[in-house]
Amino acid sequence: MIFALKPAPAGAALILAFTSLPVMADEPVSFSGEASIGASYDSDVGIADLDQSTGEGDYALLLGLEGNAEFKPTSRLTLRAGYELADTQYQDYDEFSLQTHRGSLEAAFDFDVVEAGLLYNYVHARLDGDGYLDYHLASPYVTRLIGDTLFLRGALEFTDKDFLNDDLRDAEGQGLRGDAYYFIGGTDRYVSLTAKLEEEDAMSDAFDFSGGELNANYSHRSQIMDRDTRFQIGAGWETRDYDGITPAISETREDDIISADAGFEFELAGPLLLDLDYSYRDRQSNLPSADYDEHVGEIRLRAQF
Repeated sequence: MIFALKPAPAGAALILAFTSLPVMADEPVSFSGEASIGASYDSDVGIADLDQSTGEGDYALLLGLEGNAEFKPTSRLTLRAGYELADTQYQDYDEFSLQTHRGSLEAAFDFDVVEAGLLYNYVHARLDGDGYLDYHLASPYVTRLIGDTLFLRGALEFTDKDFLNDDLRDAEGQGLRGDAYYFIGGTDRYVSLTAKLEEEDAMSDAFDFSGGELNANYSHRSQIMDRDTRFQIGAGWETRDYDGITPAISETREDDIISADAGFEFELAGPLLLDLDYSYRDRQSNLPSADYDEHVGEIRLRAQF
């Protein structure tokens, strides 16, 4: 199972990415966890969810904590629960320091032909110590492994956003998502493709939108100096067409985001891992506050248990 909650380093939109891969467990109950510490540099600190951008860069301290549990009451039924804390503390722009708490619940049943499941996520996000967003996601899904090389996943996504200080942005959304993983000579190398269509209905017509995403990723695990390593590179495109007139520009808003990222993971000793990550976002919008480029570099030390 791969699950990642990615609050954008600049305190931007919370991006929930979930992909369920087959996992075989020898014990009916298993636990796993992770703690991390690191540093980052963001070339343009801001909050994409609130259309805020400083135009200035800043360094940040990164802290993370994660715990997961998996229970198999029968050979076909799998239950999962998890919690993740992600904390980004900026050096100068501390008003944009972002902390997110994510709780997740999941149930999956193996029907032989497909596996079907239901995922629920709750995220509470805080800016400079004050709550600013509660996010709910419910996602029924089906998966199928074809041979040893192709894994497919289809899902519906129902979301609810509650902005604690801006009721006009509160929104409910629906989405359709598909993921495909192609394994190259085993699970150590694979190419993944993700496509998504979504629509949000907000309290204010200015924030209603329909949009889509396309993402591609390549991941390769290997050994360097007898140490496990992983290299990944990806690219993406996202588009949003808003329905109502945006008062700041007196016209309907249109956004396009082109992204690229790369990461390298290196096993230091035992459970200790070193991560190096870089991401780029080219945010193109006719709303000036949402039109900017962003470069983010990160280094983390992680301990798995």
